[in-house]
Amino acid sequence: MTHSILRCVFILFLVINPLTAAANNTILILGDSLSAAYGLKQEQGWVQLLQDKYDAEQRNINLVNASISGETTGGALRRLDALLEQYQPTHVLIELGANDGLRGFPVTKMQDNLTALIEKSQAIDAQTALMEIYIPPNYGPRYSKMFTDSFASVSKATGSYLMPFFVLKVAGKSELMQNDNLHPNKTAQPILRDEMFNTINQWLNKDSGRVKHSAQALKITRLRNKHPNKQKLIDFFINTRTIAIEVGMWRSLVAHCHGVAGVESSNLSIPTI
Repeated sequence: MTHSILRCVFILFLVINPLTAAANNTILILGDSLSAAYGLKQEQGWVQLLQDKYDAEQRNINLVNASISGETTGGALRRLDALLEQYQPTHVLIELGANDGLRGFPVTKMQDNLTALIEKSQAIDAQTALMEIYIPPNYGPRYSKMFTDSFASVSKATGSYLMPFFVLKVAGKSELMQNDNLHPNKTAQPILRDEMFNTINQWLNKDSGRVKHSAQALKITRLRNKHPNKQKLIDFFINTRTIAIEVGMWRSLVAHCHGVAGVESSNLSIPTI
């Protein structure tokens, strides 16, 4: 009797919370100076401008900007575990590779690092997006092509969403670039914000059906780790799929729990063990 009551309380807890978690998207942005507001105040950069837009529209989207000027794929890989643990993102957006290319790092090493970044993120059931990056043509056509083609290849191999390079609309326009002609200036940031607003919306809409599942699966993983002595109960929850997406299932759960507790239940029923 006690075990059955505990089971129902546990299931109802899982029913309520995953749906709440699924309604909120936490996007971890792993980027370099293009996303780190290089040469600007943080509140002037496209990431903060986009967060302000989400807040103004009351969108349940939280951007975590983990971008660092000069960051490489290897540097981000060394930081990633701690970031995933701290922020537990539902989505990870990777805007990296430019500094690998500018420093002439082997393309194969960059590919390996990007793949590792994605796989670590997917291991916690986060959705992943990889931004295509371009480097100046003076590195030679062969290296430049190998470099740029890497992003589509890694995206396809890992099942990640491939984003177009968001700086293309402002690159080469002196009025939108800082004096170094590499970093967009303050005037360009709203343009980048709008570009990323549309691109991220497309990404989220594409994965909207998977986001709920991701949040639920992530919660189950955490519960497994936190309650190793309740594996049978968790397995019951998974196998009978009692995450209540439909109102009818919710009512069945409540009715079943009332019945277990000694209160007469309705004619509604759910699988029992």
